[in-house]
Amino acid sequence: MFNNVSIAFRCFAGGITFGVLSIFALIFNGLFFGIVEARLSLAGLGQNFYSFVIGHSGFELGAIVLSGGAGLRLGMALVAPGLRTRSRALYECARDLVGMVCGLAVMLCIAALIEAFWSPLRLEPVIKYGVGTLLTVLPLMYFVFAGRRHGS
Repeated sequence: MFNNVSIAFRCFAGGITFGVLSIFALIFNGLFFGIVEARLSLAGLGQNFYSFVIGHSGFELGAIVLSGGAGLRLGMALVAPGLRTRSRALYECARDLVGMVCGLAVMLCIAALIEAFWSPLRLEPVIKYGVGTLLTVLPLMYFVFAGRRHGS
């Protein structure tokens, strides 16, 4: 869990560098994950890898990507503060993002619980893929539909 929190924190806090470190953290971690995935797949361990990560990846990767997006919002507050001072724009943006960051922390906790208790189970891959797909669709549906009013 520490690794995921530290990655999400770097993606978010990197926004104070005008978003440059947020972008770097997202690209670096995306490349790293892709390299690990490719290496394991080429070694014939793809099914083991995918069946392990699919359960928690929707929450984990979603939280990390959204942390990067929050970091980019901080960066935009510094790049284009409008009529406010940069420090005022950064303060207001950070204040607006507190609720989102708390929600992302919850997502990372959910991912950690799934990774600790569900992912290592030795079940048929089709079961793990099915549950993993459901666990990926749930946060997506939340972000698509939460907060919308009927007819909007």
